Amino acid sequence: MKATFFFILILAFCTEFRCQTVTSSCNASAEIIKKYKKSADKLAVRRVIHIGNTYKDSVTINKQISQQYLNALVAVYNATALPARDTIVVVPIVLDYKIPYDLNSILLTADSAQAWMKNLRNNIIPCGNVSIDNLLSKYYLNKVSYSDFSNVFSYHGVSFRTDSNCYINQLCNKFNALFSLGFGFQTAFPNNEGNSPNLDIIDSVNTNYIELKYKLAWGDCMAGCLYKRYWTFRVANDCTVEYRGCSGDPMPFNLFAGLRSNLVENHKVRVYPNPVTDKVKFEFPTATQTVFDVFIFNSLGQIVMQKERLDISSEIDVTQLNNGVYFLKSIFGEEISVTKILINK
Repeated sequence: MKATFFFILILAFCTEFRCQTVTSSCNASAEIIKKYKKSADKLAVRRVIHIGNTYKDSVTINKQISQQYLNALVAVYNATALPARDTIVVVPIVLDYKIPYDLNSILLTADSAQAWMKNLRNNIIPCGNVSIDNLLSKYYLNKVSYSDFSNVFSYHGVSFRTDSNCYINQLCNKFNALFSLGFGFQTAFPNNEGNSPNLDIIDSVNTNYIELKYKLAWGDCMAGCLYKRYWTFRVANDCTVEYRGCSGDPMPFNLFAGLRSNLVENHKVRVYPNPVTDKVKFEFPTATQTVFDVFIFNSLGQIVMQKERLDISSEIDVTQLNNGVYFLKSIFGEEISVTKILINK
């Protein structure tokens, strides 16, 4: 039933609200900015590689380009008047699309017999190799792990991570340049951050707008994904947002259940009474979070009530809604609960 509901929700957004334009904003809370910063940096890296400007050889990410993408992503998030926005923000497919670029993690492999590698294995940093230590210091790289690969090879691997997003491929090139100087490297390459071929944002940049096409793919994605679906938003320089529609393959009923386990009904947030006659009450797990958001959908997938930034002691009056079955979605910190409720006044 729940999977069917989300499928209907997506169909409704794709067919009834095509090419709507609404006023939005590129400003958001620090929490939302943090949520979208990595996606903006990844889009900036990809664009720089595509257009080939001077930043393609830089470890540092172009802040101006990243800010353009951040503004666009935030504008879509703030476009609450667009029902299609809820498909990628509220429902959600994901809150952080896993654009396939690593920004923080690097793996170095080198001859394990070298003194500096022995030092890294024993957590001695600086490791004694001036050139390597300079790079580790300059880009704030912290050791995450050391692997001897079960001693199958003469070389071992060291994983590093930086809290500052950067163009990690160029950072790898700097380490690989040391290998060419005889420092004993096998290679340096981006460490896998769990990027998924299922989720991406395809961008198109114009003088007056940025177009963001959110992609969801499924079906044998190890071989390139057999099926794809897209939701397209055009964000103007003044932060107005136009929903351009969705396209691609029809989505199977069971897709959402497999995408996000936290979309299934859970009991971390208790909704009562159910059936409800006038007011819905909530019981939350013990946590530091003090506010929550609520969205109520009818059986056609339309939002019929929306309450945001509520105090955890709040109750919601549903007497304005007709009797029937609804789906109540509560967002409490990182927890997302979907509960079927019956209104019977």
